[in-house]
Amino acid sequence: MLSTQVLRRAADQAGTLSRAQLREEFGWSSSKLHRVRQRGLLVDLAPGVYLVASHHDDFAARCWAAHHFGTGIGFLSGQSAARRYGLRKMKAPRIEYTVPPWFRRAAPDWMQLRVTDWYHPAEDRHVRGGVWMAVPNRMMFSLGGTFSQFRFDRAADDAWNLGLIDPSELRAYLERHRCRGKTGVLR
Repeated sequence: MLSTQVLRRAADQAGTLSRAQLREEFGWSSSKLHRVRQRGLLVDLAPGVYLVASHHDDFAARCWAAHHFGTGIGFLSGQSAARRYGLRKMKAPRIEYTVPPWFRRAAPDWMQLRVTDWYHPAEDRHVRGGVWMAVPNRMMFSLGGTFSQFRFDRAADDAWNLGLIDPSELRAYLERHRCRGKTGVLR
């Protein structure tokens, strides 16, 4: 029931597919999607997002599911982005996903929506590995708001050693965005 093309697309996306992809790219009707889900070949991960049943429901799949769920609007942020970038000891029990205030979708329980007015998609996000993610400077700002000084310093060292950030660029980013009330400014 799942064609080779559909399975290849899912494999490129950690086993995930969106309803929009199935309709637009593969011409699936609502009834075909219903039948495939009834047979247990696709499992619901989020509204309009599915996992191929034989694939693991892991961190990578959930990051892709968040990407599909956000429909190109939001981006992975905080520890979820840090883990995808390869920083050490990043826990991501819930996928952190930043969206603007006008985003109105109920997220699954494994996802934590970060709703913010500080949303500048042209400057604060980019596609990495096919998924919209916070740029490293924005990610560091987010980590600064939640980490102790020790954990933040370790994350900053990792990001620098991975070539993700440069102290002078991070300082310039902070100067452009610093204001009272934003978490991460002090750190």
